[in-house]
Amino acid sequence: RLRPTKWADGLERKLSRRAADPSERLGDLRALHGAIRFGERRLGSYLATLPEGMWERGSDSIHEQAAADAEAAFARLGSGLWAFADSLELVETQDTGLRATLRGDGKRLIVDLRDSDDAVPLLGAAAGPGMTRALTVATVRAVVAGLSRSFGSTLSSDGLLSGVELLTRPGSLCDAPPGAIGGLIALETAARLYDVLLGALAQAVPALLP
Repeated sequence: RLRPTKWADGLERKLSRRAADPSERLGDLRALHGAIRFGERRLGSYLATLPEGMWERGSDSIHEQAAADAEAAFARLGSGLWAFADSLELVETQDTGLRATLRGDGKRLIVDLRDSDDAVPLLGAAAGPGMTRALTVATVRAVVAGLSRSFGSTLSSDGLLSGVELLTRPGSLCDAPPGAIGGLIALETAARLYDVLLGALAQAVPALLP
């Protein structure tokens, strides 16, 4: 595995050589790079048309509204303990459990994922220097999406995490080390985690999540 690095000449071919079909992977990487650069140029052109500071003020406003939505939602949830679990078949002979326990007191919410099973290691994978845990970002995004759905918020902003304490256990499926199978299929794992969070929150707000 390669450590996180900036895009540079030759990186596309270096990455594609590690794929089963190097030519197909090279085309995918070039298309991805081109799409990112195109989006960067279009966004820069749009921002240039806005009054100075307008984009920042708008972003701050969205974050503040999401935080207000979360505060109101915590009050509706009240005090309680809600738990739910499911599993992923990451390898043919083993189910890997995802478990969420939520605790609320009317003002804040603890999302505890530490009881989830250990991540399944990928044979021969090793973490290089500078490698980050593979599922940290995906886990946070799944939590934000779950809260947005459960709170009835139209926003999907990190402002929804105001008053949320997220607990994970390093080495577990929700905090997988580089090279773990769970990290390599982060989208599937995050999608299942989203379902688990909804299962727990449905016990607290059945009217919103029947």
